[in-house]
Amino acid sequence: PTATRLYVTYQLGGPSEVRVFDLDGAPQNGPQQPVVSAVRDLTPLTGDDVLFEVESFVAPGAYYRFSPRTMKSEKSALAESSPVKFDDIEVRREFAVSKDGTKVPVSILARKGTKRDGSNPCLVTGYGGYGICIMPGFRAGLRVLFDRGFIYAVANLRGGGEYGETWHQQGNLTEKQNVFDDFAAVLRHMIGRGYTSPESLAITGGSNGGLLMG
Repeated sequence: PTATRLYVTYQLGGPSEVRVFDLDGAPQNGPQQPVVSAVRDLTPLTGDDVLFEVESFVAPGAYYRFSPRTMKSEKSALAESSPVKFDDIEVRREFAVSKDGTKVPVSILARKGTKRDGSNPCLVTGYGGYGICIMPGFRAGLRVLFDRGFIYAVANLRGGGEYGETWHQQGNLTEKQNVFDDFAAVLRHMIGRGYTSPESLAITGGSNGGLLMG
């Protein structure tokens, strides 16, 4: 809360955004944010101004000051830098259909102009556990893959917290099979949409995601 506003972060299946309301709950105009990004650390400043961090798959984290008086978001000096640029990378947000019909979101990163002819090497990752949201994040090391024609995809699987507690419980304990089915559906989606082929597809994951890979 600020003097006359309430700033709220909304989780949207992996990506998140800031929404603004007055103190009676009526929606107000908010800051412009990159598509498919993660918003963190809302901090009230003077008046109705607020500081928040934004990070995306193609830009490292940076803090912005938003003022409803000017409707502008000004980038602060609190910003990470990167030795590489992702200006040539586009991010697509698509949905695979799991075994039980559930739509599973996946973020797909590729160089602009990449052809979907099934010939691209592709690396897919996921987690799907403990109510943890896998949010957009900048990884400079992916530049090495992109320069070699790779497509990189991040699946937001059940078991995580991307759509709330129900989404978590649908991939928990005796429902764990749903997580594996979701990931398999994402892999079939990447092949069926022509992004890659079975021979050119690799998977990676750590911790709970390592169980998923097994």
